[in-house]
Amino acid sequence: MRASLVATLTALAACAGTVQPAQGQAGTPAGEAEIDRIALLGCIKQYEPAPALQSYAQAAPDLSLWVGDNVYIDTQDNPEAIYQGYRDLAAQPGFEALRATGHHMATWDDHDYGDNDEDRTYRLKEDGKRAFTQFWGDAGVPANPADGIYSARVFETDGKRLQVIMLDVRWNRDAPDTGGDILGEAQWSWLEEQIRVPADLTLIVSGTQVLLPREAGSETWDNYEGAAERLFDTVRRSGKDGVLFITGDQHYGEVARRRGALDYDAIELQFAGVNQIESPELNPWRVSAVNTSTHSMALIDIQWEDDAENLAHLLYRIVNTQTGQTESIYRVNLEELDLDLPMTERTLFETRHAVELDSQYPGLDIRYTLDGSAPTRESALYESPIELTDTRTVRAAYFAPEGFRRSGDFMRRYEKADPVAALSPGRTSPGLSYAYWEGEFMAVPDFAGLGTPLTRGVSKDLDIEALQEREDHYAIRFTGFLTVPETGLYRLSTRSDDGTLVDIAGQRVVENDGSHSPRTRFGMVALEAGAHPIEIGYFEDHGGVTLDLAVERLGDNGQARKVAFDLSHRG
Repeated sequence: MRASLVATLTALAACAGTVQPAQGQAGTPAGEAEIDRIALLGCIKQYEPAPALQSYAQAAPDLSLWVGDNVYIDTQDNPEAIYQGYRDLAAQPGFEALRATGHHMATWDDHDYGDNDEDRTYRLKEDGKRAFTQFWGDAGVPANPADGIYSARVFETDGKRLQVIMLDVRWNRDAPDTGGDILGEAQWSWLEEQIRVPADLTLIVSGTQVLLPREAGSETWDNYEGAAERLFDTVRRSGKDGVLFITGDQHYGEVARRRGALDYDAIELQFAGVNQIESPELNPWRVSAVNTSTHSMALIDIQWEDDAENLAHLLYRIVNTQTGQTESIYRVNLEELDLDLPMTERTLFETRHAVELDSQYPGLDIRYTLDGSAPTRESALYESPIELTDTRTVRAAYFAPEGFRRSGDFMRRYEKADPVAALSPGRTSPGLSYAYWEGEFMAVPDFAGLGTPLTRGVSKDLDIEALQEREDHYAIRFTGFLTVPETGLYRLSTRSDDGTLVDIAGQRVVENDGSHSPRTRFGMVALEAGAHPIEIGYFEDHGGVTLDLAVERLGDNGQARKVAFDLSHRG
């Protein structure tokens, strides 16, 4: 069993200029770490009680992000105070357990850099960096040891890549409101490289708030003219989606959202108040409640994949650790962090088709091709619906007015329909033949494997209640012919409870399967005038029973009109 971290650090307390690395997991390469829960920590007065650290440890985050002011040093002339600050943090109840849990990444703001509101001129900055890198170990390895403490890592969870970029907003920071910089050119160049690393979600972490106007009176990126816009433009020029900002500094937590700043919205999850609290400043971009408790915990839970109930999303919560009450909660669906280009959904047409590309971003151009090749800045500019008269693949992308590509490709194939040839079925009679089986089904079954049906017959109106022999748990297969009056494109639909599948001449046209309440689903097919083989599979799980079939004729303009159709069977 390893020695107690607290005991080790206490033993070193008299050794000026020395701090033992906080113990934790070693650096883990991409592909080996699952991240579903992230903790945000910052603004910790290490010489005051911090019971929230024990709550963080109990929450068992997969990744803890120390966003700055992780200790309060506040000295101009005493390097030992820096090291002592980290020793005091390590001695806090709960810190050792948390540090041994999951993965950790750290950056600093002003108080753990060395003193309040300090910038690149701070004379103990080298001492601060030595203490920082010694204490944080693998959690704080600088990407460029000669230039601050910024770093980045990628974690992979079931094929989804999370990138975390920890900025250093102190080492090269100029005095505010002087037209200076906040990152320094070496860090800007590094950030431009990092932002191009492929990832499904990228968290850019800054100790200073990004989405806080200078009028608030606190330190903010807005104190550096053009810095925030350069940050946004760096993301935009990379063409990257899925970027979210994590920030600290203020002794509370909030969510700020600036519409369209990244072309999609810039969203900032801010928290810095593990054992401090203050009244919030006016922030016109705030979109959440602000927490009010002194001892708080901020967690981000990520659902990486869509499921039957929720889109993929992250859920940001700030909890009062003394009462267990959630004081602020905000959800971001991951698709909100992606550029989107809705395209005309109907992909099958009869003679001509107008394809619309619905731009969601007025400041961007759409350029497209019709031959399947990737769009470039020289490709056709979308200005009005694209008229198609034959089968084409429309491939489009967003471009900034300056000419750089802003998005990946959006692609859809539109097919000029070849009508299914009609049959001459011979002598037929009204209604569809049916076969009936009983059993507990959760989907339309493979009828060929069910054996001999309990009953057979003819249904003239698809009246399930007239065919059922018990209330629930049965399946019915209808077969015969669908006759339509003219050649053209048709839209078929079923409204059913529970599931249905519709095939025309062996082609799946409507899929409305599964156990569900009454629900309508649609499909399209081009048909010659006349008769076509049809099969409708239906099953009933429990509850009500419904089966309605509708057939509509589609015009080139997309408008649908109901038509008379016949259902028949041989015999």
